[in-house]
Amino acid sequence: MDDAVLREKPWVSGFREKGELDVYAATKQERLAELHHGLQDAIAARKGTESEILMLDNMVRNDLASDSVDAGLPRADFEDEVKAFESKVAAEAPKAPPEDRTRPTTSALDGEAAYQAELREIDARFYQRVDEILSGSA
Repeated sequence: MDDAVLREKPWVSGFREKGELDVYAATKQERLAELHHGLQDAIAARKGTESEILMLDNMVRNDLASDSVDAGLPRADFEDEVKAFESKVAAEAPKAPPEDRTRPTTSALDGEAAYQAELREIDARFYQRVDEILSGSA
């Protein structure tokens, strides 16, 4: 159904009003959330963390700019100092090998794989115990 909605005009897919398309979009989002909830949660957490870091960076930069202007340093000179500092920090930062930069450090899929492995281990222990009971060695 998704393909028909995307390829054809809404009335071809049975939608008559915009509200019906909105309901379809909300249902689609709920379905994606059911299928990929761990991954979506990880993405949302990462975006939240990144935005908080950027917000903190901007707050500190604005406070320093305000204090430096109050102390008599022109804004352009302050920006030059910031650029020089940032380029020095970037030059001194440790460089990760290319393969490490392309691979995510953690993944919701890794958590899901660990969970599935744990379930398999529990099942194996359970069935081993059942076999012991049935064979009379328990």
